[in-house]
Amino acid sequence: MSPPSDLTPAPTAPTAPAPRRLFATPGAWLLLAIVGALLIAQQLLTIPGTSAFSDALQDAMHVPWSAALTLLTHRLTRNWRYTLAIMLSVAIGSECLQIFTARDASFHDVASDLFGMLAARSLHSWWFNRSLRKAWPALAALALVVVYTMAPMAMVGASHYWLMRHWPVLFDAASAAGSRLATPTADVIDDTPSDAGLLLRLTGERWSGVHLDTFHADDRQFTTLSIDIEVPDDKPLRLGVSLQVRSSTRREIRFVDSRLTPGRQQLEIPLDRLLRDTPWQDALKLYIYGYRTDAGREFVLHTVTLH
Repeated sequence: MSPPSDLTPAPTAPTAPAPRRLFATPGAWLLLAIVGALLIAQQLLTIPGTSAFSDALQDAMHVPWSAALTLLTHRLTRNWRYTLAIMLSVAIGSECLQIFTARDASFHDVASDLFGMLAARSLHSWWFNRSLRKAWPALAALALVVVYTMAPMAMVGASHYWLMRHWPVLFDAASAAGSRLATPTADVIDDTPSDAGLLLRLTGERWSGVHLDTFHADDRQFTTLSIDIEVPDDKPLRLGVSLQVRSSTRREIRFVDSRLTPGRQQLEIPLDRLLRDTPWQDALKLYIYGYRTDAGREFVLHTVTLH
């Protein structure tokens, strides 16, 4: 038996795999650039228009934006815990940043971002579990997100349809669809659609009352703005009516100051005091508001109509 040869290679210890680098490929850098572009777009871009529909669409866009950003972030991290933690930080941080971009921060937007994360997680789960038995929770969650996203737009669409049918009525508190055309900027005491009207309590904030920004295109010439309004207590109430219009060079706001007596009354305002030489088609927003000195007072809005 011959002795072992000195040329036999000695066994080597197994080498550890090289650590995976997060941005080792051009594709990862491209994903990172897309994530950055989505973050910038969310902060700077707005849906054109000043109507309730554009506002509802702006809010609804949070869901697909958050879903797309969640999927891209997961593609980079490959870990759902890290992804959801990052996205939660982005959702809260992006709302805080809106203080510096002339936008209004909202917890509703954070909730929409959370629903977008849920949609992304559901889509990912359904894609890798295509059997109905395994994927039904993901599909149910996705259906919930779709309903959450589309319901406000459907309600606004119903109000637009009501407005086209009842024009030149701008607001009617007795109708469910017509009452949604007003955006309260005061404390709402009772907004149940009924003949009792929309009951509001003035606050100490500027423009406390309601504003209307959804109008129907019409070539008719109107002369009077009629506001059916009620002062429920026994003291006169000072009320302002303002109209924001698009002039040839800039947006202007015209004011009319009124003093209401106690009880229900019809406030008739000649439109030439608000429009001057501007056509009604250039009206952007109508404000009906109280003053800070009357904070805590209440008024009831029934209808707003053009004649």
